[in-house]
Amino acid sequence: RGNRETVPENSIPSFLSTIEVGADGVELDVLMTKDGTLIVHHNYRINPHICVHSDGSPSVSTDLFPDGTDANPELIPEIPLISALTLEQLKEYDIGSKILKKFPEQTPLPGLRVPTLEELFVAVAEYYEQDEVRASREEAGDAAPPLLTFNLELKRENTRADETAPVAVVCPAVIDLVHKHSL
Repeated sequence: RGNRETVPENSIPSFLSTIEVGADGVELDVLMTKDGTLIVHHNYRINPHICVHSDGSPSVSTDLFPDGTDANPELIPEIPLISALTLEQLKEYDIGSKILKKFPEQTPLPGLRVPTLEELFVAVAEYYEQDEVRASREEAGDAAPPLLTFNLELKRENTRADETAPVAVVCPAVIDLVHKHSL
């Protein structure tokens, strides 16, 4: 989920932070929205622990998920499924304003949105293209750390297959995107 000890999880800044602290690989979860966009998010549903509406209001009714509760949002059917939301609807949620209780050193970054997998691939490529990063890597030569490797977990549970897009749709979309970005 990136460097979630210090940066909001599953955000582009979180994954870029992993590069800056020396990681050469990241594991991330991939889901598909209702309109077929691949996104990076750990939960099958909007996670009230990290998501708020863009205006700062709670992402779900406090009756369903009171602040401070440790209830698993996956088990509350009234919380929207990622697969039931369009990308536009998903982008209405802010994933950078709330700090997870178990990561008190996390810096809030209000206004962050759930990234698409393509946005993440582009951001990482752009990071490596920065003049100072490229120059540093060239100077290090063979001692330069490897480029970031992605371990993509395609979220799917056979017991809840109706909560995610079909494997026959997600897998080819992921493979096409990986090839498009020459990864």
